[in-house]
Amino acid sequence: MLWRSKPLSASAASIRYLIHKPPEGMKKPSWFKVLDLVFFCIPIVGLSLATIYAMVTGVEGPHAVQAVALCWVVVAAFLGIYLRLLWMRWTTLKQYRWYPTYGFMLRQDGYQLPEEGILDGSVWKTIQVWSKHHPNAEQIVKSAVNWVSFHKDLNENDKNRARAKVKGFTVAVSHTMAIDYDSPDEPLDRTAFEHELGHIIHGFATQNWDMEQHHEFMKKHGLR
Repeated sequence: MLWRSKPLSASAASIRYLIHKPPEGMKKPSWFKVLDLVFFCIPIVGLSLATIYAMVTGVEGPHAVQAVALCWVVVAAFLGIYLRLLWMRWTTLKQYRWYPTYGFMLRQDGYQLPEEGILDGSVWKTIQVWSKHHPNAEQIVKSAVNWVSFHKDLNENDKNRARAKVKGFTVAVSHTMAIDYDSPDEPLDRTAFEHELGHIIHGFATQNWDMEQHHEFMKKHGLR
């Protein structure tokens, strides 16, 4: 976790955040994407029209019926894949709570998610600490949606040589992190959330995702 000599409490960080609150928020991820619609609709509509035209004008040949049937199978397959994609995206997003100010999606998994002011205050505090070393810290955080999942007794398994419980980990070259918690009502600032957010800021700022070097940097500058 990120600490200074006298770390701010969650409530104090929230109050200071409200004073300096950014005026705009980010756009919530959606289960519907125009690009997907275009990608799937072009072959679906194109092949459907071609098949209908062939049926109306009277297609001829020894395998005409089979060809028409195959075309409809392909159309149905594309449509099924598209609907499945929408369903998977919709069910996944339902598991997350959206925090718009800095663009965070938090998945509960038994953990009592913080109120928006608490989360924003914690992010704001982390940005202030890291801005001393990376002035573009806020831009990095808000450059993409940040996906956070909370896990009881988090274990990285094959991702961790020690194969032991860890407080959290960050997926390299991404805005994705997993956070361990001991009790459902554990305050956010007592988890590894701020520490892992620091990894994201430092990783994108330096383009270096060696976590051991990250930890050396944090230790050198009094960041934990």
